[in-house]
Amino acid sequence: MGNFNDGQYEAAAHFHSRARQICAFLYPGDATESGKLLRLKQQFFLCNASLQNIIFRFKERKDGGSWQWFEFPSKVVVQLNDTHPTLAFPELMRLLMNDEGFGWDEVWDMTSKASSVGS
Repeated sequence: MGNFNDGQYEAAAHFHSRARQICAFLYPGDATESGKLLRLKQQFFLCNASLQNIIFRFKERKDGGSWQWFEFPSKVVVQLNDTHPTLAFPELMRLLMNDEGFGWDEVWDMTSKASSVGS
């Protein structure tokens, strides 16, 4: 919406069109390089959106008091039971470091504890 609100309508329309392309077809064929790239973009988009939602909901949770980040691994489990969410762990680490300001060791600990592979 930033481009649109700034009067850059063509740029906004182009960005909107590219975003729609990513979501137009679920599970595109990946026999070609462009199909593989589209699948990767979809995987990243879905993982990123899901993880942002998980973090948002964790921060919104009050339970009669304030939340603490050390509680994150005991309140959140990211279950990987398919090949598609393999980007979830590095993306969760990136979000916690870049958006929440944690260091590598803290993020590695939280992410490792919040994982449930194949459970």
